[in-house]
Amino acid sequence: MLLKVCLAVVSLLLVSGIGYVVYKEVFYVRPINPNWSAESAEPTPIPKRLDPTKSGQPVKADADLGQVCTGKYYPDAPEFAGAAPHRVAIADYWGHPVFEDVFALRNPDEPLKVRTKSPAAWVPKNPAKVQAVLCVDRYPTGEERKIGRCKFLGETLPHYKATWDVTLREVASNKVIAFAQMVSDAKCPPTAVVGKDKIVYQGMTDKALYEKFKSYVEN
Repeated sequence: MLLKVCLAVVSLLLVSGIGYVVYKEVFYVRPINPNWSAESAEPTPIPKRLDPTKSGQPVKADADLGQVCTGKYYPDAPEFAGAAPHRVAIADYWGHPVFEDVFALRNPDEPLKVRTKSPAAWVPKNPAKVQAVLCVDRYPTGEERKIGRCKFLGETLPHYKATWDVTLREVASNKVIAFAQMVSDAKCPPTAVVGKDKIVYQGMTDKALYEKFKSYVEN
């Protein structure tokens, strides 16, 4: 059973001091436990179901890795196997104004904002050698609550607590290596993608993602 929620998306981007606003209809589709009912406990979180698509080209750029989060896999990529550390990229869902599903790599040229045992494994310089992608995708629960406001160029928007599906997927096969549903903990972002209600949903910090998934990367 799938839960589908349609949102009109507004992209607020700060580029060279100029604010851009773009509207776009997108769909959030999430798997729901078929055994769940209103009278029962909360549904068991499970990874988003994707229809894996084989790429005819090898990984060449960061944008290729972002497509792993939408179902693409690259058979020529190194498998998630062998001794640690494993090379992993982090990609956040952005709801691009032109494409329905776009995941952008986080800090592709900067180390994580947390002390790690293997910094290079978390921000690989060569996309072709990345073994897995950590996909960060918001899960709409309907129970989000306001925690403050975020200031953008010419506009101040409400900031809401959010829940995120975080899935570690192998680049070579798109198989799920690990999955966690996490509660947001980040400050207001410099850029944001919001719905018709103009709500900025709180994101996940590098520290929270590192603590949850470090055993798959460094151990």
